[in-house]
Amino acid sequence: MITNVLCPSCNAPCAIESADAGQTVNCQQCGGEFTPLIAAETAAPFQTAVDDEAAKTVASPSGLVGQTLGGCRIERKLGQGGMGIVFKGHHEALDIPVAVKVLAQQFAEDRPAVERFVREARAAARLKHPNIVGVLNVGEEEGQHFIIMDYVEGQSLQAILNATGFMATGKALDIIRQMAEALKIAHKNRIVHRDIKPDNILMDQEGVAKLADLGLAKRTEGEAQLTQAGAALGTPYYISPEQVMDARSADHRSDMYSLGCTLFHMVCGKVPYQGSSFYEILDKHLHAAVPDPKDANPDVPDAIAALIRRMMAKDPDERYQTPEALLGDLDKAMAGTLSTAAGRPSRLAVWLASGAALVLIAWGAAFLVWPGRPQPSSSAASNPPLPREPELPEENAAASAPAVERPALQAYRAAQAAEGRREFQAAARQYFEMAEAHSKDDLADDALLRSGKLLLAQLEKPKTALKTFRLLLDRYPQTEVSDEVLYLTAVAVEKLSGPGAKAIAAYGRVAEAIPDTEFGRRAQERLQELRQE
Repeated sequence: MITNVLCPSCNAPCAIESADAGQTVNCQQCGGEFTPLIAAETAAPFQTAVDDEAAKTVASPSGLVGQTLGGCRIERKLGQGGMGIVFKGHHEALDIPVAVKVLAQQFAEDRPAVERFVREARAAARLKHPNIVGVLNVGEEEGQHFIIMDYVEGQSLQAILNATGFMATGKALDIIRQMAEALKIAHKNRIVHRDIKPDNILMDQEGVAKLADLGLAKRTEGEAQLTQAGAALGTPYYISPEQVMDARSADHRSDMYSLGCTLFHMVCGKVPYQGSSFYEILDKHLHAAVPDPKDANPDVPDAIAALIRRMMAKDPDERYQTPEALLGDLDKAMAGTLSTAAGRPSRLAVWLASGAALVLIAWGAAFLVWPGRPQPSSSAASNPPLPREPELPEENAAASAPAVERPALQAYRAAQAAEGRREFQAAARQYFEMAEAHSKDDLADDALLRSGKLLLAQLEKPKTALKTFRLLLDRYPQTEVSDEVLYLTAVAVEKLSGPGAKAIAAYGRVAEAIPDTEFGRRAQERLQELRQE
């Protein structure tokens, strides 16, 4: 008998066998580690027990590539989310590239999961707008449920932020304005997205932003709700307080909050709330004060900081009530005429503080298990790997005295600014020098990793990158980034020696060393591809 519980990282159903409370298990979808709050055999399942092998089966990229679904030839895998895999395909009748989302096989016989998958297609098909990824078809062939969507030639906003660190205010406001236009159409159709985040914002080659992945979207009326009572859906870095409390209660203002978190990330280079666990991040969304963007990036204009604080108000009544209202202030912000007045104090804060902990405990005991820490992932629906920046010095008794950043943080931000300007060679050198000069600071390992990634991806210097990765493993073997460093080491070896025996050996060592992690699985995937070649 297998018990299925929701994965708190990717929200995918996670099939687990008997496990004691406190024992670590792994999600079959995102690879995140989980610690059940209660024994698995006592957990409340949300679907019937399934066969062991079926529970572990996911639509295989190698099995689908070359096949035809809905008149579209499957070409290659693009990414993987909580319920399915997205492929690039070619629509043979229309002679155009398309994206094909295929429902993971363990859900194919699960009627609620299939209904939710079809609901995603129907919700997106209603929304015809240049800033929304359109749906062309939905269907099922030989047991494979699929959605055919517009293919966006470009990359996700998350990929851009991973490469640049943060974004110029004007560009960020332009993207947020496009998303507000998309939400205006969605909300007019009584659809709430509920998973606004950089991974779900795709940028085409013309700079047009497109809202993707309505997998968590719901109709506010007229359709059966498939969300479980008390289940908080969405991504923890961008989730609204009310969505944490009860996902069914989230309305269009929840999207405003998530869009505000996204804008914070864009102009500050990090998410508003960070934590060592899923629970800690949710708790901060509920209890912590709305962070001031200027604390993370002093260059953020006062008016933009005020706009973000209003979008992220704890009380939904204190946020922008409609996309149109937000668009009005975005236009003023881009014209430099927006007032710097902050929002009103939250009337919901006291209620949240008193009731949130009890709701979280009850919700966690009934539905979820918690990961020890966020896991980096290569999929389009995963959570972003974030710089582990420490909090700024707390205010002391002399509250009027300005906080002084320690030298390591100043040096780190200088390198990040150079990276944001696409001065990759200077940024790589500055990150490396910062790590050397401040080797005992907790930012040193991240600085070395950023330096190596720039050398590998932007500067095409795999040999130098390899030295940086090896230095990082030698000096910081027990850090959170070590799994990614191992994988990137294999990538550097392949770039140096080509797709031959050395690369196969390198990926094989990584797959063997960290088999149950996201980067271990990526190494295993590449290993199989190389052996087939």
